Amino acid sequence: IGHRFFRIGIAATGSAQAELKELGSRFAHRDLAYASNRAHKGELPLDGAFVKAENAIVTAVKVAEDKNGLILRLASLYEEAADVTVEVPGMTAAWTTDLSEQNLAPCSVEDSRLKLTLGANSVMTLRVL
Repeated sequence: IGHRFFRIGIAATGSAQAELKELGSRFAHRDLAYASNRAHKGELPLDGAFVKAENAIVTAVKVAEDKNGLILRLASLYEEAADVTVEVPGMTAAWTTDLSEQNLAPCSVEDSRLKLTLGANSVMTLRVL
């Protein structure tokens, strides 16, 4: 779902396997372009956070592909299932989603917090509004 882009590199190397391996390594491990911002004075205290999660790590925060809410990815911290609390200021609704960001099940949100159980050694994707 949605547009995806990728590049495939093709190179003629004759029969030199070492040269082909070197070209492949340079292609796969090249520096990726990125945007950076300089340090600036913020408004939040040093202990403030946009997203807070207890018993899980937030591995990604992004705008949903359909521009309807934010997508959060959570990773498990434990070798067993754990109760997780996620807090996002102003959050009024949330759903678990699949990797293509299709809603699977609604989550109960109360006071900008949601509670759920995250399986052992697992990753979960959420859509929040």
